[in-house]
Amino acid sequence: MDKKIETPGALRVGLAFDRSARYNEIAPFSPRTRYPEYHFESLYADSASATPDGYDLVRTALLELGLDKNNYGKPTWNPLGELISPGNKVVLKPNWVLDIHPRGLDIFSVITHPSIIRAALDYVLIALKGKGRATVCDAPQAECDFERLKKLSSLDKLRDFYMNAEGIVPEFIDLRKYQYFFDSDGYLKEDGRIELPGDPAGYRLVQLGTDSLLCGLENLENLYGADYDRNFTCEHHSGEKHEYLVSGSVLEADVVISIPKMKTHKKTGMTVNLKNLVGINGDKNYLTHFRVGSSANGGDEYPGKMETKKKLVLKSQRFLIDKLLVRPNRLSTGVFNVISNVYRRFRNVSGIDLTADIRL
Repeated sequence: MDKKIETPGALRVGLAFDRSARYNEIAPFSPRTRYPEYHFESLYADSASATPDGYDLVRTALLELGLDKNNYGKPTWNPLGELISPGNKVVLKPNWVLDIHPRGLDIFSVITHPSIIRAALDYVLIALKGKGRATVCDAPQAECDFERLKKLSSLDKLRDFYMNAEGIVPEFIDLRKYQYFFDSDGYLKEDGRIELPGDPAGYRLVQLGTDSLLCGLENLENLYGADYDRNFTCEHHSGEKHEYLVSGSVLEADVVISIPKMKTHKKTGMTVNLKNLVGINGDKNYLTHFRVGSSANGGDEYPGKMETKKKLVLKSQRFLIDKLLVRPNRLSTGVFNVISNVYRRFRNVSGIDLTADIRL
């Protein structure tokens, strides 16, 4: 990074809030107010809007940060110029976790809306002044259909918009190394892992060592990552060894701009910038999600106080997954399916359902 914001403290906050604001749903999500600094004249929606949208609020937040405040209201206003220099590589990191809402609701309640990405991109391109690179990238959840997500977010229309503007054309990249496919019960299929093109800049194995907060934590041999293969996760997290496979595009960037989605999360409570950085990992099985077992036995998968029947079922399922699904084949998958069918009958009779606890 060539430039730094000079502030008296370590933190600068700009807040824009308007209850009447609504997302702009029309691709390519151009601003509906003629701002002085806006320079995509040929593709501009000419009339001002009385109702603010995401673009307006992004702009207001940049102003509230005090960025280039002396030029605000002029064609020369360049708020991100304090961070970005012409020729820089800039990464914008949205939250593209899924292409389908888990409960069938609006997908944009869980992913970054493309109109927000568009606004951020415009100010990045203003700062780059035609020289450099802008990359929008994320590693969604393993089962996400990225092509469907691109269509839902009109990313191709957004790319075409910038192509027609004859400036820097942003890249939209899926950082995942693998995509997973699950059966109707939520288990990984026998041939359910496919390799993806991944990050064109490759990946870097980052060793945090003693800087990791996992260093010194007990029972690391019980770690569970993002796949059935716990041995893989434990291999990269033991003692003073704590490794992650991080996107080369992110590590090579001069500036990284995180564009998270404010939403709830069952473990962290609220997911914002810190949780958004999960998506810079190309292989999420390097990420530790929990230690198997109850809190009473050195794990944090579930609380220590649980009915004996539930504990027994959960331990049995975990044992079977470790033995049968780590390297699934026709025989091991078949055996697991038979046992699962027996469990489902037991569940129907007993009312005990732990299926959600053992999926990836």
